[in-house]
Amino acid sequence: MKRTHGILAGVLAIQAVLALFTWSGGAATSSGGEGVSAAFDFMAADISTISIIGEQKPDGAAPDAVRLARVDGGWVVASAGDYPAVADKVDAIAGKLAEMKVGRAIASRRANHEALGVGARSYGRRVSVDAAGGEHALVFGRGARQSSHVRVDDGDDVFVTKDLGVWNLRADARNYIEIGYVDVDRQTATEITLRNEHGTLSFSKSDAGWALAELPPGAEQDAAAVGSMINSLTRISLHAPVGGEIKPSYGLDADAQVGKGAQVTIKWESEEDGSGSVSYAVGAAADERSYYAKAANHDHVVTIAKHAAEQALTKKAADFVKKTTDATSQ
Repeated sequence: MKRTHGILAGVLAIQAVLALFTWSGGAATSSGGEGVSAAFDFMAADISTISIIGEQKPDGAAPDAVRLARVDGGWVVASAGDYPAVADKVDAIAGKLAEMKVGRAIASRRANHEALGVGARSYGRRVSVDAAGGEHALVFGRGARQSSHVRVDDGDDVFVTKDLGVWNLRADARNYIEIGYVDVDRQTATEITLRNEHGTLSFSKSDAGWALAELPPGAEQDAAAVGSMINSLTRISLHAPVGGEIKPSYGLDADAQVGKGAQVTIKWESEEDGSGSVSYAVGAAADERSYYAKAANHDHVVTIAKHAAEQALTKKAADFVKKTTDATSQ
């Protein structure tokens, strides 16, 4: 019997007088508001890893999953090559797990698990916690109102908690990290160079605004199109962290950057911070919604949204020529 199973089993014994019937035998689904007891005997600081698996997807695809680990006093997304996590976000989950209280057992039959959302197939979250030298594997399901059902993974008893909801246990790594991957203040940016399969685009800023050096002779610049491009290139949000290893399939090797990929270099200058530059590469498609990317000042490969990637991958000088209306054709 796992340690967690023993702890929750003890809670059941203490509260047995409150559970005269099981859920299948006619007991009401308690909101956990009476006779609650602590589910665990560890503190948040004792937790070393938290693994969360999301609910099954209707299309049969693998559920979302994330593994968070405590490293050097902080947290990382261990399932994404130790990508840095926002400590406050993970600490909040660790605190809720350590302080979680459960109400009376509302079911003790395996046949009830699926209906209560804590079964092998129908569940809200599967959570594994390493704390104080012990492993605690739990299954969470949505309960009545603001409560959740919770079951030890290898046990039959189902309890109720109001302290930790399925909605708190996010299985997407993006929820635990800073999503701003490239973030240069447009007001401080002075030059932007983009290289892709169509050639090189050189944008520079003067008192008159941004200008494209490669604009065809005699063509009028589309200021709105240029402005939109500057916004797109200077701020890139992370879609998902991938890891520290650069694989050939990511399209981020030197040949891919010159060919099918794209490279962006941004120079900036401000009175407070002086001058500097940042560069990043956009590679191959990761899936239908995102592309691989890697910034020079980051150790990890990430994916970025398809729209943002395609701005860097597909734009050419002709896209920034202002379109004129032929009055004779109207």
